[in-house]
Amino acid sequence: MSNQFPVAGSCEQSSQEPIMACMNSRALVSGMLALVLLTGQDVVMAAETPTDAIRTTFEKVVRVLNDQELKKPGREQERLNRLEQAIGDRISYWELAKRSLGPKWKELSEKDQQEFVVLFAHLLRDVYASRLFHYTDEQVEYLNERFDGPYAEVRTNLRGSKVNLPVNYRLMNQSGEWQVYDAVVDGVSMVSNYRGQFSKILQTSSYETLLERLRTKTIQRP
Repeated sequence: MSNQFPVAGSCEQSSQEPIMACMNSRALVSGMLALVLLTGQDVVMAAETPTDAIRTTFEKVVRVLNDQELKKPGREQERLNRLEQAIGDRISYWELAKRSLGPKWKELSEKDQQEFVVLFAHLLRDVYASRLFHYTDEQVEYLNERFDGPYAEVRTNLRGSKVNLPVNYRLMNQSGEWQVYDAVVDGVSMVSNYRGQFSKILQTSSYETLLERLRTKTIQRP
């Protein structure tokens, strides 16, 4: 196997449409919930298995979502900050951004790469900030995991009263810790989805236009 698991299910979209419009609402909401519920050494040196990593992060996020104190008025930002911390510990925004941008990534300076990662991470946070607080009874069923050197894929199923979706998480071992760099939701790869959209914008406009469109999706932090 190659060091990148097969990408499935990209979708078609005009470069003039909103970046997030490509995925239908059911897949988008469930997909982002699934991804954020995850949120150089050999694989055998990892302290936990890929499945353990996802399960641990799922439990952290659910604890924050179910914390009655954090649901009180005036604590919305604190709640969001705690979610971001739990999610950020597990997701490799750098790897996710690099794979989503595609070949253009290698043309960027390190400074420009860092800017793109920040904007892309804010785009994803914009989505889950508006969706996660509506979490109800969704649970993750852990099916199996497979390895390809320092890479792994964990197959799960997201179940709840309003959702029943297969979700495959793609992870890479970084310094002994498993980091998520993609999620395939109901056959649609998040990386493939974004790469297709970004490529169309780059082909029909410019990288500066892509950055501007990412900025318009950014939540302004206090």
